[in-house]
This record gives sequence, C-alpha cells and structure tokens, in this order.
Amino acid sequence: MIWLNATLAFALAMIIFCTMVTGITEAVHQCFSMRHHGLERMLGQLFEKVVCPRLGVTADAGAIKKDFLDTLTSNPAVEQNGWLVGLRSWFAPRTLDYLTLAQFAERFADTELGKQLWSTGPERAIQMVDDIGHRFQRFEEGATSYFAQRAQMLSLLVAILLAFALNVDAIRLFTSFLTDQQLTARILAEAEPITRQYQTKVVEGAPGAPTVTVKVGESAAAAPTGQAQEPPSAHEQSASATAADYRALDEKVDALNQQIGQSTALGLPIGAAYYPWCLDETKQPTCQTPLTWEGLWNLKETDISMQGIRRFGRWFVAVLLAGVLIGLGGPFWFNAFSHLSAFVRLLGAGSEKKKSDAKDADLAPQAPVEVPQPKTPGETFAVVAARAEPKSPRGRMLLTISGMPL
Repeated sequence: MIWLNATLAFALAMIIFCTMVTGITEAVHQCFSMRHHGLERMLGQLFEKVVCPRLGVTADAGAIKKDFLDTLTSNPAVEQNGWLVGLRSWFAPRTLDYLTLAQFAERFADTELGKQLWSTGPERAIQMVDDIGHRFQRFEEGATSYFAQRAQMLSLLVAILLAFALNVDAIRLFTSFLTDQQLTARILAEAEPITRQYQTKVVEGAPGAPTVTVKVGESAAAAPTGQAQEPPSAHEQSASATAADYRALDEKVDALNQQIGQSTALGLPIGAAYYPWCLDETKQPTCQTPLTWEGLWNLKETDISMQGIRRFGRWFVAVLLAGVLIGLGGPFWFNAFSHLSAFVRLLGAGSEKKKSDAKDADLAPQAPVEVPQPKTPGETFAVVAARAEPKSPRGRMLLTISGMPL
C-alpha cells in the first residue's frame, strides 16, 4: 500500500505541474496568435492550390487573396480600430482561430470572389462550393494534425523549462512520498480539488472555448421596466474589450501563481531549498550552505570533485526526467491516477467499494449528444448569397374603389 499511495501522490503532483504547463502553453499560443497564423496559412494554401485553379483567378490575385483571408478570419463583433488595438491584439487577437465547414461557406459568400461566383448561376456556385468545401476539410485535417504535434512539442519544452525553474527532481519527489507518510496523506487529501482544477483548466484551454463570459442579462435587468436599452457605442465596446483582455491576462497570472503557491504549501520537495540552490548533503530545517554568486565566481578547479560532478549529473538527469514525465500531459496522468485509485479502492472493504463505484459512475463521461448534420457547404453558401443579393423594389399597383386592380 505504501508504494501504491506514493504512486498516487506522484501522479497528483504531476497533474499539478501539467496544469501549470497547460496555462503557460495556452498563454504562449494566445500571445503570439499561433492558432490564427496557422489558420491563415492553411487558408492561403487552400486559396492558391484549390480556389484559384477551380475558379480561374488570374488577374489581381493578391488583392483577391487578401480579401478572401480577411473576410474569413476577421471577427466582425469586435472593433478593429483604436489606439490600443496593437497591444490588445497581442494578448487577445481580434481575429478567429478556427473555422467550421458551415462558417467557411457562410463567410465565403461574403467575399468578393464568392459574390462573383454566385453571379454566374446558383447551380454552378453550389457545385463549386461543395467541391471547395470538401477540399477545405482535407486541408483542415492536415493542419489539425500538424498543430497538434507542434503543441505537443511546445508543451514538452515548457514542461522541461518548468521542471528546471521549479527544481522538480523526479527521484527526490517519489522518494519523499515513500518515506514521508504525512506528505503523502496531505497530497491524497487534496485529490478532488487538484483533479477538478485540472479539468476546469482543460475545458478553458480547449480550442473554441470562450475565455470571457459576458452576462448580457444583468444590464437589461438593471434598467427600469419599459425603457429601451441603447446599444453600446463602438468606443464603449472597445473599452470593455480592453478591460476584458487585461482582466483575462491578470486571471491567467493569478492562476499560475496560485498553482505554484499550492505546490509549495502542500510541502512538495521543490524549489530553492534543495540542491543545487542549497548545497547541504541532507535536508535541514533551513539551508546551511546556500549557493551564492560569490561562491560561483570564486570557484576553483581544485574545488570541483568527482563526487560533486556525479551529484550535479544525477540532479540534472532527474530534473530532465521530471520534465519529460510532465510533458506526457495531463490526460496521461489523470487516467493513471483514475486507474490506480480504482485499483486501491478494490482492495478496500465492500462498502467502500460500492461508494467508489457510485462516485465513478457520477464522474463517468456523458454520452455525446447527437446533433443534426449541418447543410452541405454549397447549400449554406446559397442561403447566405441569396440573402445578400440585392432585391428589386416592388412597384405600386393602381386599384379601384372596391380594391380591384385597374
């Protein structure tokens, strides 16, 4: 049981660090607009390899491509102008990060190229958009696979850097769980909050998940009954978007600090109190021989021993191992913790087993809800294009006194 409990506590510690990695990785994607740039590159390849040959675009292809990309990726709900647009775009891009097939067809109808295609005839336009939509799905599948692999490599790099920054020694961490029963019990007692926090972080960091929730009903309920609410001006929308961007950034920083503080408060053997920042051979209540800059500058070749080299090498390999283990990802450690905890509960009493089975049934993922299949891209394109097509005004008709036309 000691080894099982130590393994459970180690998996929980890995979940804590994976939650930090998820937050940092999501912040990097958001700050550098990596998803938006990837979407633009994918749509650019689609335009050059599919749209241009299919529709025969030859003249002024550069301007048509720019209009194509801007219309498909811009966010019409957010103002694109303002003196803080550059800073706001750095933290919260004003453009879209992904497109569904239906959204692609709808937005394609608003482009100049889509309007020209609709003018050639509805049947030909629907057929062409269906073909382009099919190729769009192929490009999207390839881009999704590429972005997933890139995100995994970025997460692994962030995990290794985090392990060195927090001085996470995998061997020391697991050994502490084996020898310190109080530390193990303290970690296991926080299992539910740790897993819940990880699940919340994964849902927030999923592509397409909203980062800021706007409660529209509050402003409407605060107004007196019978008074119409005027829509906010563009300046007010820009100011509220800026405040929301900064608030979202502050929440990310506060969440990361809270997770680091939580790992320290739980008593995990990480940080500057351990080697190499503390040169003590054994753990003391306070560090007796801290590493200082003066000690590094005054270090001589005679002070370097094989024992010190082996100790540093063992620490480097152990921290690198911790980074690789963290880089396995939160889903890996969450599943490992779930399976191990279920196995431990099977070793308990029959009543405890029944309670754990009921709890697992409550936490089991719900069956996916079947949704009706959307229309084909061509049909979606036709609906939007027909709405945007200018209609000729209906003329007036002269009537007799009885209402009959003359």
